[in-house]
Amino acid sequence: SKAMIDFDWDDTILPSSFVDKAQADNLNELPEQYHSLFREIEKCTEKCLAAAAKHAEVSLRTAVLQ
Repeated sequence: SKAMIDFDWDDTILPSSFVDKAQADNLNELPEQYHSLFREIEKCTEKCLAAAAKHAEVSLRTAVLQ
């Protein structure tokens, strides 16, 4: 059986608390100064998940707020 790697989405992959405080629904709603930082996070995330997928099944988890 193949190993599994779980990644937590909120505040591990995506800085969710920051986005929540900024009250942004998408990248364009964030101040311009953060656009390049979030694009870099996106690139790093893609590389990380692709590398992990070479070694195990990958899962992303997030908490559902009610």
